[in-house]
Amino acid sequence: MSIFFHYGNFKSYLKKCPITSIFILINTVLYIASVFMKGGNVENLVKLGGLVPLFVRYFDEYYRLFTTMFLHGSLIHFLMNNFFGLLIICAGLERLIGSFRYFFIYLLSGLISSLFIVFIQDPLSLTVTVGASGAIYGVMGCFLYIIFFKSHLLSIIDQRYIRNLLIINLIFTFIYPSVSILGHLGGLLGGLLLSPLFLYNK
Repeated sequence: MSIFFHYGNFKSYLKKCPITSIFILINTVLYIASVFMKGGNVENLVKLGGLVPLFVRYFDEYYRLFTTMFLHGSLIHFLMNNFFGLLIICAGLERLIGSFRYFFIYLLSGLISSLFIVFIQDPLSLTVTVGASGAIYGVMGCFLYIIFFKSHLLSIIDQRYIRNLLIINLIFTFIYPSVSILGHLGGLLGGLLLSPLFLYNK
């Protein structure tokens, strides 16, 4: 039985994936807020906490390192991250390793993703980066670690699914113009590095 498919009603989903459900709720509330602020334009995303390297490095607005992962610039962006990345991929990891481990891997991978952008990108850049993708890539990085070092936790079918999904998403990262390459790679690396710390006794 695949960990990526939920069997049961909405109540059982909330019980098995409480952290993922909370993340989706926060993302939804903030997306609705951005819509009421006349859409996900750059100015509104900055007001809500979008990641701007200049503001973090020179104005000490460190909260942006976290708030950025709960914001989305368009409906498609929001739907892809929440109803595929979170609802399926992230929920699968939460069911597999438990809510506690998953919570820290998700948030810390998102943080590492943000740090990659802030400290590798031009420090004077006013480019605004938003989205849960960095944290979601961290989750995929964790799955990659599991495939290499704790493969007994995943079925062969789920391992193949993750590998194919990662390949497709990496190709998408490098060919789609508005995607943050640093954010995605930073999140992926974060997930890989954090996994041994949280899964050593799993």
